[in-house]
Amino acid sequence: DNYNLSSFQGIMVPTELLDEHKVASDFDGKVIAAQNGSLQYENVVNQLPNAIVEPITNLSDGIMMLRTGKVDALAMSGSSGTQFEKNYDDIAMCEFQFETESSGTCVGVMNGEKELFDKINELIAQVNEQDLYAGWLEEASALSEQIAKGE
Repeated sequence: DNYNLSSFQGIMVPTELLDEHKVASDFDGKVIAAQNGSLQYENVVNQLPNAIVEPITNLSDGIMMLRTGKVDALAMSGSSGTQFEKNYDDIAMCEFQFETESSGTCVGVMNGEKELFDKINELIAQVNEQDLYAGWLEEASALSEQIAKGE
């Protein structure tokens, strides 16, 4: 089952270039990093065919590549982007958003792990019913900001 139902899929760029990245054609010829095998990678390939996709293994690598100019942009979920914006004032999510029909984030388990699968879905149902995820994300974001500031 799915959680984090409200996140959009977008692209992060250097803050000074926000005005230059509003529509899909603004990414023509640009190098966009995206996690290999992710929804964001597929979004870049399918929705920005004139861009160059640069596969990465994790978002931290992508952030470093974006901040040092090795890529022009970084595709990611809106919820991840919002968190990175709080830690780095030189990058931000741009106005452009991918068209997606995603119904949220899900958890993967090994095939055949029915008991674990059922328990995870039970917990996700409780989280969704009690609307806990947004609060957890807010708390984690606050902790992340404290750590980044050395508090």
